[in-house]
Amino acid sequence: MKTTVTIICLAILLGLPFAVREGLFAKRAELYPAVLFPVGDGKIDLRDRTIRSSKMELFSLDDAGVPHELTPADFFDPIPTVYWPHVASEKKKFGLAAPGEDRLQKKLGSWQLTLMKNRSSTPLEKREVAQWLAQRLRAVGRPLDRTLVVRKTSMNIDTATGEELNSEITFEYEIRLDDY
Repeated sequence: MKTTVTIICLAILLGLPFAVREGLFAKRAELYPAVLFPVGDGKIDLRDRTIRSSKMELFSLDDAGVPHELTPADFFDPIPTVYWPHVASEKKKFGLAAPGEDRLQKKLGSWQLTLMKNRSSTPLEKREVAQWLAQRLRAVGRPLDRTLVVRKTSMNIDTATGEELNSEITFEYEIRLDDY
């Protein structure tokens, strides 16, 4: 008798949410909705009524040196834009950056394990990246541009007015496709 009651209770406990989720009682109801915050998964300190934010921008330069802004969604299509800040970061530079001294060394008994956090690309890989970047420039309508500029800007924004108080360029680098 005790096992029968346990089985029935377990079936109700597991079966009811499954039935609701699968639409037997409602049209694809979500039992446990997510809470989405407007600033992501972190918190923002609002004590001084300013928000510090940053943005990354991508430009191409034509032969005259005039910058043309590129949208990451169009440039990276079909790659999701969530990867763009990591791929274009100052440390990675689309895989064209020279490796730093980012090493992790662990001693495991008599063995020593060394991990490189940022390996160096071979000349062939760098040429492939430059060809891919040139192909992406053609896809977004800038076939003659041979230089990409990535810029990260940090800014302070007043929460009361929404105005940008000040900004500074955190980093900026150029990739000349003809160098590879």
